[in-house]
Amino acid sequence: MQLNDLASIELPPTADMHVHLRQDGMMELCTPLVEKGGCDTVFVMPNLTPKIGTVSQALEYHEKLQKLAPNVKFLMSLYLHTGLTEEEIEKAAKSGVVYGVKFYPAGVTTNSQEGVLDIEQLYPVFAAMEKHDLVLNLHGEMMSTPPSAVGKQTEPVVTVLNAEPLFIPQLAKLHAAFPKLRIILEHVSTKQGLDAVRACGPNTSNDYLAHHLHITIDDAVGDVFNFCKPIAKTPEDRLSLVKAVVEGSGKFFFGSDSAPHPVQSKKGSGATAAGCFTQPYVTQVVIEALEVAADQGWISENELTLEAIEGFLSGFGRKFYKLPPASSTKRIRLEKMGEKIPDIIRSADGAVEIVPWGRGREVRKNYVFTVSSISFPFRELSYASGKGSVLQAISGIAFLIKSGGGCTHFPIELSFRKESHNKVHYDRFTPLRQLRERLDDFDGLPALIEKAGSVMRESTSVEDINGYYKDVLRVRITGPDQPLVTIVDLRGLIPLEYSDEQTMRYAQLVHDLVESYIIKPGSIILAVISAKDDFANQAVLSLLRNIARHRTRTLSVLTHPDALSSPEERYHGRIDPLRAELERMIEINQNQLNKIGAPPSILDEQREHLLQISQQIQFLVRTSMDGTYNDSFFEDPNSPNGCRRRSRAIIRNLSQDFSDEMEIRGQEIFRPALTELQDDMRSKNRKAIDALYNENRQVDDTVAALRESFHDIHSAMILNRDIISLARKIV
Repeated sequence: MQLNDLASIELPPTADMHVHLRQDGMMELCTPLVEKGGCDTVFVMPNLTPKIGTVSQALEYHEKLQKLAPNVKFLMSLYLHTGLTEEEIEKAAKSGVVYGVKFYPAGVTTNSQEGVLDIEQLYPVFAAMEKHDLVLNLHGEMMSTPPSAVGKQTEPVVTVLNAEPLFIPQLAKLHAAFPKLRIILEHVSTKQGLDAVRACGPNTSNDYLAHHLHITIDDAVGDVFNFCKPIAKTPEDRLSLVKAVVEGSGKFFFGSDSAPHPVQSKKGSGATAAGCFTQPYVTQVVIEALEVAADQGWISENELTLEAIEGFLSGFGRKFYKLPPASSTKRIRLEKMGEKIPDIIRSADGAVEIVPWGRGREVRKNYVFTVSSISFPFRELSYASGKGSVLQAISGIAFLIKSGGGCTHFPIELSFRKESHNKVHYDRFTPLRQLRERLDDFDGLPALIEKAGSVMRESTSVEDINGYYKDVLRVRITGPDQPLVTIVDLRGLIPLEYSDEQTMRYAQLVHDLVESYIIKPGSIILAVISAKDDFANQAVLSLLRNIARHRTRTLSVLTHPDALSSPEERYHGRIDPLRAELERMIEINQNQLNKIGAPPSILDEQREHLLQISQQIQFLVRTSMDGTYNDSFFEDPNSPNGCRRRSRAIIRNLSQDFSDEMEIRGQEIFRPALTELQDDMRSKNRKAIDALYNENRQVDDTVAALRESFHDIHSAMILNRDIISLARKIV
C-alpha cells in the first residue's frame, strides 16, 4: 500500500493501551483530547498523588474520567505496592473497571517512589493475578546507579541507555514463574526488548510509543520536549520498532505513554520531567512515521497493509486485554488537510499549559464518525437522467448544469464535513485562480461548475483531450448536520480498444482518473448504466476485479430507466414470477427446517437423534418391501408422489418374487430359450436406449439453457436486493 499517496485513510478507532491523564486541572484539560487523537479505548496509568492503590480509588478516578469523556472506554489499573493484597486483586478482577496492575521499579519515573524493590516479595500477588486473569504491566527499566556508587559495586552500572536491556532478565524470570499470567513489557524502546517479548509465550506482549517511531537519542538530548522514560535509543532500535509495527504477529500493539507535564516542569530551572504529550495526535503521529518509513524504504509496500496498521493501532491491544473488537459503526478518517500541532495547549482559564510533542509539525486531520450517521435526503429531480443526477439526488445538492449537455468534463469532488457553521467554498487551483466567484449557499454551484469549465477551455495551461480535463474541482460543504463523506462525479468509462490515437488517449485519461479513486480504501463505487446494456460486460467491473481481488470494495449498479427492447421486456417480465416462485420454495424449505427442529448440541442428543432416523429408515424400507403403506411417507395413492413411492415398493416385491421363482424352477423352464430371449431383448433395448439417449440430450440442452437463464435472473435479483438495501440505508 502506498500510504503517502492516500489523501485519506479510514480506520477503526485506536485503542491506546498506555496513557497518563493526571489529575485536577491537568486531567480536565487532557481527558477530552483522547478522542481528538482518534482513540475510543485507553488504559490509564495509576501513578497519581496519592497513588491509585485500591479498587475504590480506581472506581472514583474512573468516574471522574468518564464524566469528562463519556464516549471513551477507560481501562483502569492499580499501582503495585507492598500493601496490595490477594483479596484486593480478586476484588479488582470482579470490578469490571480494573484490567491490570502497574509494576514500577522504585524511583525510575514520575511518582514511582512507592514502587517495587523486591520482586519475589510480591509473588503471592502475581499468583493471585494469574488466578483472576489480571494483566501485569511492567515499566521495564532498572533504577539508574547513583553517581556515588559508581566503581563501588560488582553489578553493571545502570544508565538510561541500558536500563531496559538490564531489566529483561526480570521479564524472563516472571514469565517462567507465572506462565499463564498475561504480562506487558511497556514502552519498549530497544531491539533487545522486542526480541525478549518474541521469545516469551503468547501471554507476553508489549506496547510502544508513537514518538519513538520518529526520534533517536540525538533528538532526545537536543530537545527537552523529546525527553521521556525510557529515553529514545539508537537509529537501529528505531528501525526495529517501525518494522515491528507492520509485523502483524499480534505481539506488539500501541500504547502512546502520552505523559503531559506543565511547561514549567519541562523548561524550569530544576530537573526536566520525563514524558511527552502526544494524546491529541497519537494516531496521526503513528501514520506519519509509517509514511516516512515507507518513503525511506525501511518497510515495503507489501508489508505496509491496512490490516497490519489496524491490528497495531486497534485490534491486537483489544484482543490481548480480552475486549470485544472495535465497533463496526464507529470509524476515524485521517485526511491530509494541513493541520499543524500547536506550540502550546492551554486550559480555558489559562492555568494549565502543555507543550505537545511535535509542535509545529504538519499532520493529518482526524475526523471521528459513525457509519450510521451517513444519511442523505433523497430528492426526485425532474431532469435526472444520468450518474450525476443520481449523485445529486443522493446528496440533495443541486450541482448539475442544466444546459450544455450532461457529460462530465472534469472530476468534481463534493466533500461534506461536520462543522459548527454552514459554509461552501472551493479550491482555487490553477487555472481556477482567476475565478472570483463567491459561494454563499448551494444554489451557486451549477454556475461555478459551468464557469470552471469555461476557464479550462480558455486556458492554455490545461491539457484538453476531447473536451475532458484531469484537473479536479473540489468543493467543501460544511455544517452541523452534514455527514462525513466525499462524493465524486467522474466521466463514465469507455472501452480502450480504439484505433484512433486521440480517442485512446481520452479513454486512457478517464480510465486512470477513475482508477485513482477506486483504489482508495473505503471507496464505494456507484455505476449508473443503461438498462439496454449488459452490466456484466461493463468496463468498471473489469477494472474493479483487477484492483479489489480480495473483494474489499463495494460496488452498486443502478440501471438507467431506458426503454427496453422486446426480448428484454420478456426477460424482465419473468422476474416477478421467478421472485414469487423463489419465495415459495424458501417457505417450503423453511417449513422443512422447522419440522426437523434445531440441531442437537449435546453428544448424547446427537446419537439419539441419529438412532431415531436410522430406525425410521429401517421401518420405511421394511414396510415398503412388505407393501404396507400405512406410514405417512407414502402419502395419498392418488397423488403423483404417493404413486411413485408405492410403485417402487411393488416393483421391489415383484422383483424379489421373480428372483425366488427363478431360483426354484426358472433354470429348467427358461434355459433353452434364454439365449434367444437375451439377443432379442438386447436388440430392443438398444433401440430403446438410443431413442431415450437422443431425447435426454434434447432435455439436457433445454435444462442447461433454463439453468443459465435462471442463473442470470438469480444474479440480477441478488443485485436488485443489494440495491434495495443500499437505497434503504441511503433513505
